[in-house]
Amino acid sequence: MKDSFTDSWQSFKEEKDKRRTVLAFAAIGFLADIFFYTNLSSSQDILQGTVIATGFVFLSSTGPACVATMIYPFLFQKIPLPLASCAIFVVSVSGMLITSIIQEPRLKLIGVCLVSFGYGSIEAI
Repeated sequence: MKDSFTDSWQSFKEEKDKRRTVLAFAAIGFLADIFFYTNLSSSQDILQGTVIATGFVFLSSTGPACVATMIYPFLFQKIPLPLASCAIFVVSVSGMLITSIIQEPRLKLIGVCLVSFGYGSIEAI
């Protein structure tokens, strides 16, 4: 009798953990896509009324993500996952704030690079 109660409790706990994991991955994926597509839209806004080349803006939007994806397994695997997640979140939010608050288009590209680096890091985790 005790074993069936323990087994059912263990099964309930495993189902709860599965739901929590699925929900966490869905939330992370949703936030990553929001950051990426908002970053892409801001890149388009930077281009309007400037002499900055389109290729440079799109390179700043995709280049840091590629670099982060390449170097993450070698450098950042030693960082604990919760700390890495918090750091990636801070970098992405900082990039969004820089892109939205600063008026100088060249400085906005730094914000675009930060968001792109954060997005590439999320993919590599």
